Amino acid sequence: MSTFARGFRVHLRNGQAYDGAEFPTGVVLVLEDPDYGLVVSAPDTEALLRGYGGGRIEWPDTSTTREAGR
Repeated sequence: MSTFARGFRVHLRNGQAYDGAEFPTGVVLVLEDPDYGLVVSAPDTEALLRGYGGGRIEWPDTSTTREAGR
């Protein structure tokens, strides 16, 4: 586990994409509306993806993605 937060992008099935960050504790935050500061949080990426119904996570500088249920 990293000692710093790391960024990612969550891609939804409808084509929308949101920026997010995973913290060393595993908690994730996703910025859904930067104009109003609306943020979604989840205890981990697995729970986040369940909430986004089939979304996937893209990590920067890697070819690694995480899909719901995997």
